[in-house]
Amino acid sequence: MIDQKVLADKNRDAMKSQKTLPPLPHRKAISRTLLYSVLTAALIGGGCAWAQDTSPTATASGDIATNAGIGIDQVSTFLFLTLGPLKILGPFAKMTRGLPEKSKRTLALQGTVIATLGALAAVFLGTNMIQKWGVTTGALLIAAGIVLFLVALQAVMNQFTVTPPLSPETASNPTGETATPDISALDISTLDISTLAFAPLAFPTIITPYGVAVLIVLMTLRDKVEYGLYGILGILFAVLLSNLVAMLFADRLLKLPFVPPALGILGAVLGILQVALGIQAIVSGMRLLHMIPGA
Repeated sequence: MIDQKVLADKNRDAMKSQKTLPPLPHRKAISRTLLYSVLTAALIGGGCAWAQDTSPTATASGDIATNAGIGIDQVSTFLFLTLGPLKILGPFAKMTRGLPEKSKRTLALQGTVIATLGALAAVFLGTNMIQKWGVTTGALLIAAGIVLFLVALQAVMNQFTVTPPLSPETASNPTGETATPDISALDISTLDISTLAFAPLAFPTIITPYGVAVLIVLMTLRDKVEYGLYGILGILFAVLLSNLVAMLFADRLLKLPFVPPALGILGAVLGILQVALGIQAIVSGMRLLHMIPGA
Protein backbone atom coordinates (compact mmCIF):
# COMPACT_ATOMS: atom_id res chain seq x y z
CA MET A 1 0.00 0.00 0.00
CA ILE A 2 2.82 2.39 0.89
CA ASP A 3 4.65 1.58 -2.35
CA GLN A 4 1.53 2.28 -4.39
CA LYS A 5 1.05 5.62 -2.61
CA VAL A 6 4.66 6.61 -3.21
CA LEU A 7 4.34 5.59 -6.86
CA ALA A 8 1.15 7.64 -7.24
CA ASP A 9 2.86 10.70 -5.69
CA LYS A 10 5.78 10.32 -8.12
CA ASN A 11 3.42 10.09 -11.09
CA ARG A 12 1.53 13.17 -9.92
CA ASP A 13 4.79 15.12 -9.52
CA ALA A 14 5.91 14.03 -12.99
CA MET A 15 2.64 15.21 -14.52
CA LYS A 16 3.02 18.58 -12.80
CA SER A 17 6.58 18.98 -14.09
CA GLN A 18 5.38 18.36 -17.62
CA LYS A 19 2.91 21.23 -17.40
CA THR A 20 5.56 23.83 -17.95
CA LEU A 21 4.00 25.31 -21.06
CA PRO A 22 0.85 23.95 -22.66
CA PRO A 23 1.22 23.63 -26.42
CA LEU A 24 -1.09 25.59 -28.62
CA PRO A 25 -4.24 23.83 -29.74
CA HIS A 26 -3.82 22.07 -33.05
CA ARG A 27 -6.50 24.01 -34.93
CA LYS A 28 -5.35 27.31 -33.53
CA ALA A 29 -1.76 26.60 -34.57
CA ILE A 30 -2.86 25.68 -38.09
CA SER A 31 -5.00 28.81 -38.42
CA ARG A 32 -2.18 31.02 -37.19
CA THR A 33 0.30 29.39 -39.55
CA LEU A 34 -2.08 29.88 -42.50
CA LEU A 35 -2.56 33.52 -41.54
CA TYR A 36 1.19 34.08 -41.37
CA SER A 37 1.61 32.36 -44.73
CA VAL A 38 -1.02 34.57 -46.38
CA LEU A 39 0.57 37.69 -44.92
CA THR A 40 4.00 36.55 -46.09
CA ALA A 41 2.76 35.92 -49.62
CA ALA A 42 1.01 39.28 -49.74
CA LEU A 43 4.07 41.09 -48.44
CA ILE A 44 6.36 39.34 -50.93
CA GLY A 45 4.05 40.13 -53.83
CA GLY A 46 3.63 43.75 -52.84
CA GLY A 47 7.32 44.17 -52.15
CA CYS A 48 8.33 42.68 -55.48
CA ALA A 49 5.92 44.96 -57.33
CA TRP A 50 7.18 47.98 -55.40
CA ALA A 51 10.82 47.06 -55.97
CA GLN A 52 10.34 46.69 -59.70
CA ASP A 53 8.71 50.13 -59.92
CA THR A 54 11.14 51.96 -57.62
CA SER A 55 14.43 53.15 -59.01
CA PRO A 56 17.36 52.30 -56.70
CA THR A 57 19.34 55.35 -57.71
CA ALA A 58 21.51 57.34 -55.37
CA THR A 59 20.08 59.86 -52.97
CA ALA A 60 20.86 63.54 -53.00
CA SER A 61 24.37 62.90 -51.70
CA GLY A 62 25.28 60.66 -54.61
CA ASP A 63 26.19 57.72 -52.42
CA ILE A 64 26.28 55.02 -55.09
CA ALA A 65 29.71 55.70 -56.44
CA THR A 66 30.77 52.30 -57.70
CA ASN A 67 29.73 50.33 -60.74
CA ALA A 68 31.08 46.97 -59.61
CA GLY A 69 28.51 44.18 -59.42
CA ILE A 70 27.78 42.11 -56.32
CA GLY A 71 27.93 38.37 -56.91
CA ILE A 72 25.44 35.94 -55.42
CA ASP A 73 28.29 34.35 -53.46
CA GLN A 74 28.98 37.69 -51.77
CA VAL A 75 25.31 38.07 -50.90
CA SER A 76 25.35 34.57 -49.39
CA THR A 77 28.42 35.42 -47.30
CA PHE A 78 26.96 38.70 -46.02
CA LEU A 79 23.61 37.18 -45.02
CA PHE A 80 25.10 34.01 -43.54
CA LEU A 81 27.50 35.98 -41.35
CA THR A 82 24.82 38.41 -40.12
CA LEU A 83 21.65 36.26 -40.11
CA GLY A 84 22.96 32.67 -40.19
CA PRO A 85 22.20 29.76 -37.84
CA LEU A 86 25.45 29.67 -35.84
CA LYS A 87 24.23 32.43 -33.53
CA ILE A 88 20.90 30.69 -32.87
CA LEU A 89 21.77 27.24 -31.51
CA GLY A 90 22.85 28.35 -28.03
CA PRO A 91 20.14 30.92 -27.30
CA PHE A 92 17.37 28.67 -28.63
CA ALA A 93 18.55 25.69 -26.56
CA LYS A 94 18.74 27.91 -23.49
CA MET A 95 15.31 29.50 -23.83
CA THR A 96 13.58 26.16 -24.54
CA ARG A 97 15.26 24.14 -21.80
CA GLY A 98 12.57 22.07 -20.07
CA LEU A 99 9.87 22.63 -22.71
CA PRO A 100 8.08 19.73 -24.43
CA GLU A 101 9.31 18.81 -27.90
CA LYS A 102 6.03 19.87 -29.49
CA SER A 103 6.30 23.33 -27.92
CA LYS A 104 9.90 23.62 -29.16
CA ARG A 105 8.83 22.81 -32.71
CA THR A 106 5.94 25.27 -32.54
CA LEU A 107 8.23 27.97 -31.18
CA ALA A 108 10.79 27.37 -33.93
CA LEU A 109 8.16 27.48 -36.69
CA GLN A 110 6.42 30.59 -35.37
CA GLY A 111 9.73 32.34 -34.73
CA THR A 112 10.85 31.64 -38.29
CA VAL A 113 7.59 32.92 -39.80
CA ILE A 114 7.64 36.08 -37.67
CA ALA A 115 11.30 36.65 -38.52
CA THR A 116 10.54 36.24 -42.22
CA LEU A 117 7.69 38.75 -42.06
CA GLY A 118 9.83 41.14 -40.06
CA ALA A 119 12.76 40.87 -42.44
CA LEU A 120 10.57 41.51 -45.48
CA ALA A 121 8.83 44.44 -43.82
CA ALA A 122 12.14 45.93 -42.69
CA VAL A 123 13.66 45.52 -46.15
CA PHE A 124 10.86 47.07 -48.20
CA LEU A 125 9.76 49.70 -45.70
CA GLY A 126 13.31 50.52 -44.66
CA THR A 127 14.50 50.97 -48.23
CA ASN A 128 11.61 53.32 -48.93
CA MET A 129 12.15 55.27 -45.71
CA ILE A 130 15.88 55.88 -46.20
CA GLN A 131 15.10 57.30 -49.64
CA LYS A 132 12.42 59.62 -48.26
CA TRP A 133 14.55 60.68 -45.29
CA GLY A 134 17.60 61.26 -47.43
CA VAL A 135 19.72 58.66 -45.61
CA THR A 136 22.50 57.67 -47.97
CA THR A 137 23.68 54.15 -48.58
CA GLY A 138 27.11 55.22 -47.39
CA ALA A 139 25.74 56.38 -44.04
CA LEU A 140 23.78 53.16 -43.65
CA LEU A 141 26.88 51.11 -44.46
CA ILE A 142 28.88 52.98 -41.84
CA ALA A 143 26.16 52.49 -39.21
CA ALA A 144 25.86 48.77 -39.94
CA GLY A 145 29.64 48.40 -40.00
CA ILE A 146 30.06 50.07 -36.61
CA VAL A 147 27.43 47.86 -34.95
CA LEU A 148 28.77 44.67 -36.55
CA PHE A 149 32.35 45.63 -35.70
CA LEU A 150 31.57 46.28 -32.02
CA VAL A 151 29.52 43.08 -31.57
CA ALA A 152 32.07 40.90 -33.36
CA LEU A 153 35.02 42.54 -31.56
CA GLN A 154 33.40 41.89 -28.19
CA ALA A 155 33.02 38.20 -29.08
CA VAL A 156 36.66 37.98 -30.21
CA MET A 157 37.96 39.71 -27.06
CA ASN A 158 35.86 37.44 -24.84
CA GLN A 159 37.96 34.52 -26.07
CA PHE A 160 40.92 35.93 -24.15
CA THR A 161 38.98 36.13 -20.88
CA VAL A 162 39.61 33.29 -18.43
CA THR A 163 36.25 31.66 -17.81
CA PRO A 164 34.98 28.30 -16.54
CA PRO A 165 34.55 25.49 -19.09
CA LEU A 166 31.87 26.28 -21.65
CA SER A 167 28.54 24.52 -21.59
CA PRO A 168 27.17 23.22 -24.91
CA GLU A 169 24.78 26.17 -25.10
CA THR A 170 27.59 28.70 -24.55
CA ALA A 171 29.97 27.03 -26.96
CA SER A 172 27.28 26.90 -29.63
CA ASN A 173 26.87 30.69 -29.57
CA PRO A 174 30.25 31.48 -31.12
CA THR A 175 29.33 34.82 -32.66
CA GLY A 176 28.86 36.42 -29.26
CA GLU A 177 25.27 37.58 -29.64
CA THR A 178 24.80 39.30 -26.29
CA ALA A 179 21.64 41.16 -27.25
CA THR A 180 19.38 38.16 -26.56
CA PRO A 181 17.76 38.62 -23.13
CA ASP A 182 18.38 35.93 -20.53
CA ILE A 183 15.00 34.41 -19.72
CA SER A 184 16.33 31.40 -17.83
CA ALA A 185 15.22 32.95 -14.52
CA LEU A 186 11.65 33.55 -15.70
CA ASP A 187 8.72 31.26 -15.02
CA ILE A 188 8.15 29.81 -18.49
CA SER A 189 4.76 28.50 -17.44
CA THR A 190 3.51 32.09 -17.47
CA LEU A 191 4.87 32.85 -20.96
CA ASP A 192 3.04 32.27 -24.21
CA ILE A 193 4.77 30.67 -27.19
CA SER A 194 3.82 33.57 -29.43
CA THR A 195 5.46 35.98 -27.00
CA LEU A 196 8.71 34.04 -27.03
CA ALA A 197 8.50 33.62 -30.82
CA PHE A 198 8.40 37.39 -31.30
CA ALA A 199 10.96 38.36 -28.67
CA PRO A 200 13.58 37.29 -27.96
CA LEU A 201 13.57 34.60 -30.69
CA ALA A 202 12.60 36.42 -33.90
CA PHE A 203 14.03 39.74 -32.71
CA PRO A 204 16.91 40.08 -32.06
CA THR A 205 18.13 36.46 -32.15
CA ILE A 206 17.17 35.49 -35.71
CA ILE A 207 16.92 38.98 -37.23
CA THR A 208 19.80 41.11 -35.98
CA PRO A 209 19.88 44.91 -36.32
CA TYR A 210 23.01 44.88 -38.48
CA GLY A 211 21.56 42.04 -40.55
CA VAL A 212 18.59 44.26 -41.38
CA ALA A 213 20.98 47.06 -42.33
CA VAL A 214 22.85 44.71 -44.66
CA LEU A 215 19.56 43.66 -46.26
CA ILE A 216 18.53 47.28 -46.81
CA VAL A 217 21.90 48.07 -48.39
CA LEU A 218 21.60 45.07 -50.72
CA MET A 219 18.07 46.07 -51.68
CA THR A 220 19.19 49.62 -52.38
CA LEU A 221 21.91 48.23 -54.66
CA ARG A 222 19.73 45.47 -56.08
CA ASP A 223 20.38 46.49 -59.72
CA LYS A 224 24.06 45.75 -59.10
CA VAL A 225 23.36 42.38 -57.43
CA GLU A 226 23.50 39.18 -59.46
CA TYR A 227 19.92 38.01 -60.14
CA GLY A 228 18.69 41.26 -58.58
CA LEU A 229 15.74 41.25 -56.19
CA TYR A 230 14.99 37.55 -56.57
CA GLY A 231 18.59 36.60 -55.86
CA ILE A 232 18.54 38.54 -52.58
CA LEU A 233 15.18 37.09 -51.50
CA GLY A 234 16.25 33.58 -52.50
CA ILE A 235 19.39 33.74 -50.34
CA LEU A 236 17.42 35.31 -47.48
CA PHE A 237 14.86 32.49 -47.49
CA ALA A 238 17.64 29.88 -47.70
CA VAL A 239 19.36 31.38 -44.64
CA LEU A 240 16.09 31.55 -42.70
CA LEU A 241 15.36 27.94 -43.64
CA SER A 242 18.78 26.91 -42.34
CA ASN A 243 17.94 28.75 -39.09
CA LEU A 244 14.72 26.72 -38.78
CA VAL A 245 16.55 23.43 -39.35
CA ALA A 246 19.16 24.42 -36.76
CA MET A 247 16.46 25.15 -34.17
CA LEU A 248 14.57 21.92 -34.85
CA PHE A 249 17.72 19.85 -34.34
CA ALA A 250 19.44 22.07 -31.75
CA ASP A 251 19.14 19.61 -28.85
CA ARG A 252 20.39 16.67 -30.91
CA LEU A 253 23.29 18.64 -32.35
CA LEU A 254 24.46 19.97 -28.99
CA LYS A 255 24.47 16.47 -27.50
CA LEU A 256 27.08 15.31 -30.00
CA PRO A 257 30.49 15.50 -28.28
CA PHE A 258 32.31 17.06 -31.22
CA VAL A 259 29.74 19.75 -32.07
CA PRO A 260 30.41 22.31 -29.28
CA PRO A 261 34.21 22.33 -29.83
CA ALA A 262 33.75 22.49 -33.60
CA LEU A 263 31.32 25.38 -33.26
CA GLY A 264 33.75 27.13 -30.94
CA ILE A 265 36.58 26.87 -33.47
CA LEU A 266 34.33 27.88 -36.35
CA GLY A 267 32.97 30.74 -34.28
CA ALA A 268 36.48 32.07 -33.63
CA VAL A 269 37.15 32.16 -37.37
CA LEU A 270 33.78 33.72 -38.17
CA GLY A 271 34.29 36.27 -35.40
CA ILE A 272 37.41 37.56 -37.14
CA LEU A 273 35.55 37.58 -40.46
CA GLN A 274 32.73 39.59 -38.90
CA VAL A 275 35.21 42.13 -37.55
CA ALA A 276 36.73 42.41 -41.03
CA LEU A 277 33.28 42.66 -42.61
CA GLY A 278 32.36 45.48 -40.24
CA ILE A 279 35.55 47.37 -41.10
CA GLN A 280 34.95 46.80 -44.81
CA ALA A 281 31.41 48.15 -44.49
CA ILE A 282 32.74 51.29 -42.79
CA VAL A 283 35.41 51.79 -45.45
CA SER A 284 32.90 51.22 -48.27
CA GLY A 285 30.51 53.71 -46.70
CA MET A 286 33.25 56.30 -46.39
CA ARG A 287 34.14 55.79 -50.06
CA LEU A 288 30.53 56.21 -51.10
CA LEU A 289 30.39 59.47 -49.12
CA HIS A 290 33.69 60.55 -50.74
CA MET A 291 35.33 60.79 -47.32
CA ILE A 292 38.26 58.74 -48.61
CA PRO A 293 39.39 58.10 -52.20
CA GLY A 294 38.26 54.90 -53.89
CA ALA A 295 40.58 52.01 -54.57
